[in-house]
Parts: sequence; structure tokens; C-alpha cells
Amino acid sequence: MGSLITLTIMRRGLPNTAITPALVTIRDNKPVSRLKSDIETSTGILASSQILWFKDSKLVDGDTLRNSNLTTGQTVELREYVPFHPKFPFSFC
Repeated sequence: MGSLITLTIMRRGLPNTAITPALVTIRDNKPVSRLKSDIETSTGILASSQILWFKDSKLVDGDTLRNSNLTTGQTVELREYVPFHPKFPFSFC
């Protein structure tokens, strides 16, 4: 059984927009995919649309939070994947 950790999830937003961070408490032996499920419950952003970053590294779904060096009090950046659309020449928000 892993240790409970609390992470701040900061959504990357468009310039000049206020984004309220979310707090998620989870065991550090859980995979990143489980963190994404908990973020979906908290924010409504589909897990399949989430890209999580920590200290300039993209988190991998199959890795545990412990193996990703996440500990309580740290901040994870949430980027939302947006499928390419011809009218919008970008794929990430």
C-alpha cells in the first residue's frame, strides 16, 4: 500500500485567463492513468484528453506516481489535447 500524496493540478490556460488549480489526493503506488481518472472526476476534463507534465517531463500512463518522482505538495501541469481542426492550427491548449 502506497503513501497518500496531495498534488496541485494546474491547468495550462490561454493567456490572460484565470485557472483555478485542483487538489487531488492519491496513493503514490497508483499509475498516472489513475491520477488522470481522478482529475477527470475533479475537473470534468476527459482522461483521454489529458496530457500531464511534471518538471518539464511528460508523465507516462503506465508509470507509478512514485516512479515519476511525485510527492505531496508538488504541482502537475495539465494540458488538454484538442484534436486538429483546419480552422484552428494548434493541437494543445
